Amino acid sequence: MKHAKKIINDPRNVVNELLEGLIEACHGRIRPLGHVQALVKTDIPKGKVGLLIGGGADMNRSFTASSEIA
Repeated sequence: MKHAKKIINDPRNVVNELLEGLIEACHGRIRPLGHVQALVKTDIPKGKVGLLIGGGADMNRSFTASSEIA
């Protein structure tokens, strides 16, 4: 019997590997934020803020928002 292939190398590193993959896939449009598991968009227009929140246990695990500063 053939074993199923895993797309996760090591469950202990899945978040860091996911963030590294997102950084590579975005070609410089996002960067890591210090030593926390967070990313920052590199080209936010002046007067705008952006927010991405991860969480939840279903298929909608991230939520985005964009707003203008008054």
